[in-house]
Amino acid sequence: MYQELNKQFLISELDFKQSKTLTLINIQCAVCENIFQQTKHQVKTNYARSKSKKFYCSSQCLSDGTNTRQITQCGECNKEIVKLVKEIKKSKSGHSFCNASCAATYNNKFRTQEDHARRVATIRQRHANGLIQCKSQKDPNAKYITIISKAGNIRERRLYNNVCAVCNNQFESERPTTKTCSKECLSKQFGKIHLLHPHVILNRSNPESYLEKSFREFIENNKYIKNENFFQDKWFKINDKIYFADFYFPELNLIIELDR
Repeated sequence: MYQELNKQFLISELDFKQSKTLTLINIQCAVCENIFQQTKHQVKTNYARSKSKKFYCSSQCLSDGTNTRQITQCGECNKEIVKLVKEIKKSKSGHSFCNASCAATYNNKFRTQEDHARRVATIRQRHANGLIQCKSQKDPNAKYITIISKAGNIRERRLYNNVCAVCNNQFESERPTTKTCSKECLSKQFGKIHLLHPHVILNRSNPESYLEKSFREFIENNKYIKNENFFQDKWFKINDKIYFADFYFPELNLIIELDR
């Protein structure tokens, strides 16, 4: 080892052999020729791992000395970028890109709707024939459904057996916390919850927004009494559907909605 690195070691062969494991060795960088230090243990370890059998003072010198990186231009925006040589050779388009956005923009220029539809159809057919399987299944006893997006991405979601809180029918859902089996049962459940807790259905940590508070104070200053002359967060049931109104004036038959 010492004979191969004689030009880089600033120490005699005898001193190197007699030195201890934690003795600092002066080494000259193979690229910039700056002097840096490593322990004897680090020298032996790095020498065993190194393919070039040379020592470098920094990652930049390592890159320059081993030629693992190369300066090239982005295939879309022509920006100068530094890429690994193996990444440049691996590129199917023959171009390198500075980010995923530039790569997508470049590839979409040469991709037609027919090519995309053909690709998605091929993926669906391969999945139907059992040639493509998703590896996301963790519980072998659980039931999963396969979803193929318009872009051709495949993912699987687990189905949970739930009991409807309204009709008590069993149903399958992608979430274990789903309480109702249909929109009709969901509407009925909304009505029950709203009777007990009027603001739970609105998913509000604060029952009243700043805009609603300002408007309520304004009409109260004009001698309107809450729950007599007007109602706040009033809900209506029409054709088995629940509708909500921010403010309802029964004498005027008027509904006011406040949106930001």
